[in-house]
Amino acid sequence: MKNYEIAAEKYESALQIIQKQLESDPENPDYQEKASFIQTQLGSVYCLADEYDKSKEAFKTAFSISTKLLEKYPEDQLFIKDTAEIFIEYAKLLEKLDRSEEAEEYRKKAEAMKEKLSERELD
Repeated sequence: MKNYEIAAEKYESALQIIQKQLESDPENPDYQEKASFIQTQLGSVYCLADEYDKSKEAFKTAFSISTKLLEKYPEDQLFIKDTAEIFIEYAKLLEKLDRSEEAEEYRKKAEAMKEKLSERELD
């Protein structure tokens, strides 16, 4: 069940497809969101495979895309949810790197974002 190499290959393949879409329409927020999501998944797979440098790079790319999306669309619930997920997954990497305090900061950021979403749903 722990065949992370195959999972990474599948995500890398999906990333190539979405990158071609981004080349044709670089400002498309749907394509950007998909790229961020795939990068997050890659970061998670690499973390599980103990490939921490690759994991960190994938999360860095996901953060970059997500930050830009939130700057343009600060109220978009999908982008907020995706960013919270990046924080949660990145915290797992930080835990593996024995950076527990920093991991807790990212978990708190994710919880704050999730609370923000919950409040909006109640409105």
